[in-house]
Parts: sequence; C-alpha cells; structure tokens
Amino acid sequence: MQLSMTGFAWKNLWRRRLRTLLTLFGIIMGIGAFVTLVGFSRAFEDAWLSFYRSTGTDISVVGANFINSSLDEALADRIRALPDVAQVAPLAFNLVDLTPDVSALVYGWRANSYEFDSLTLLSGRRFRAGQNEVLLGLLLADALKKKTGDTLFIEGTTFTVVGVFRGGSALEDGAAVMSIGPLESLSNEDGKVFAFHIRLRPTPAGELRDVYLKRAAAEIEAAVPRVRAEPAFEDGFLLIAGRV
Repeated sequence: MQLSMTGFAWKNLWRRRLRTLLTLFGIIMGIGAFVTLVGFSRAFEDAWLSFYRSTGTDISVVGANFINSSLDEALADRIRALPDVAQVAPLAFNLVDLTPDVSALVYGWRANSYEFDSLTLLSGRRFRAGQNEVLLGLLLADALKKKTGDTLFIEGTTFTVVGVFRGGSALEDGAAVMSIGPLESLSNEDGKVFAFHIRLRPTPAGELRDVYLKRAAAEIEAAVPRVRAEPAFEDGFLLIAGRV
C-alpha cells in the first residue's frame, strides 16, 4: 500500500512518540519563552516611559556608539548653553550587588538634579554632593530591611542611608540614588556618564510640540559630536531604554 507524504510523516511521528513529544514540548517551551520575553519587554518599556513622564524629561542624550556609550560629564555645559535647553541632568547608573542576595539599579544624580521633583521623600533628606550617602526606593528599602540612618556596604565602601522615597515608577521604587561622583568611582568611570536628561523651555507659540522636540534634538546633535538625542516619548527612544 502506498502512503501519501502526509501519511508517511504521520506514521513516522507516531512510531517515534517519545521524540515527537519532546519536540512538541520544546516548541511549546519556545513559544512560552517568547511570549514571556515580549511581555517583559513591554513592561520594561512602559516602566521607562513612566520614569521619563514622572521626571519631566523631554529628551535623552546618549553616545552614538552602542559599544562604548560613555559620555564626558563636562558636555553638560555645552548642552545647557543651547537656547531651547532649560535644564540638564547627567545620569550615571550601574547594576550593583548591595548584598549577597539583593542586586539593584543604582542611579547617580547631581545633588541639584531636577529629577528629584519626581521623588516623594517618606523619611530623611536628599544626599549631599560628593558624599557617601544613598537614598533607597521604598521597595528596595523593604527588600534590604534598611531605614534612614542605617549603613549600607557597597563594593567595599560604607554608605549612609539618608532617606527613603517613593518614585514615579517601579524603576525608581526598586532602585537607589546617590551622588554621581561616588557612583562613578564605584564603577571606575570617573567623569563619565551614561546619558544626559534634558528639560526644554516651553514650546514656542505656534510650533507643534512634536516638531519642537525633534528640532531641539537635532540642534543638540549638531552642537555635540558623536551623540544621539531622542525625544523621550518616541518609539525610537525605546532603543535607548533597552540599553539599560
């Protein structure tokens, strides 16, 4: 009796049932992993967009080279001098082992950063510039069982917890914030930052907001070599967020 190609394939699968089941299991696991990854990616993107909305950041400036994205912190002065720029906040960050069991994102900000506007201090105060002091998001403080006044041993250096805060996004609540200098030292990146966050002046009368953001981003790229400037709420910005 002759078999069709479909019949032959079905008979072959049925004879090797264990291999068939393992193959199906692998396919199902692959689909499940893909769906989970897509869901995680979307949640991560949403968290980053929420972070930028809460801080009032209009544009993010990063290095044009994806392999080496460090920027000189001194570039902040050149960006601040542009006519449409109101405020510049250099950003350093790193994923740090805070205890043998807990790792978290640690952000390095300047002590006068406008991004503090998005934080609600639940206890304590802001850190002082250049001091080994750290603020903990409420979720991270709970995980570490730390409160204001406690100490935290980070990468061989003792830091004082000077405050606990609630942020505008889960990314902040699960993170720590310290003065940018000490974090640069911990990361062996003195004078280097990952990005500059930009607040622009109010949109000029008669100009659409989207047009204004793109024009300001183009002006930054023209004034500062080897950087990418992206409006914080555009799809293209998600490429930058995904580098974290």
